[in-house]
Amino acid sequence: MYSLFFFQKIWRLCNAYSQTFRLHSSDILCFSLHLRIPI
Repeated sequence: MYSLFFFQKIWRLCNAYSQTFRLHSSDILCFSLHLRIPI
């Protein structure tokens, strides 16, 4: 079971990746990654 802290850490990493490349596809990648993470 993943904690909320772990989720926030992953989400911030995705956000940082998205802001760095500024691509719409990166947002989709983060969203798909979120769906693959069991909560």
